[in-house]
Amino acid sequence: MSFAKDGGGKGKKPMVSNLAPKPYSNCGKTHGGKPCLFGSNVSYIAVKWGITLETVLKRSRQGKV
Repeated sequence: MSFAKDGGGKGKKPMVSNLAPKPYSNCGKTHGGKPCLFGSNVSYIAVKWGITLETVLKRSRQGKV
């Protein structure tokens, strides 16, 4: 049995995924696959908690966020 020093070109190749999220055109970020909320007057915290942005802002001003 003989082995080529360079591996003979039969080594594993790195995986390339076409499923990587593309950055949104309006903000340039990917948000981990979540929808972009830029310009929608909504925050990710508000969506997660099921509350309005105004409530989040009130809580942050009171130091509760």
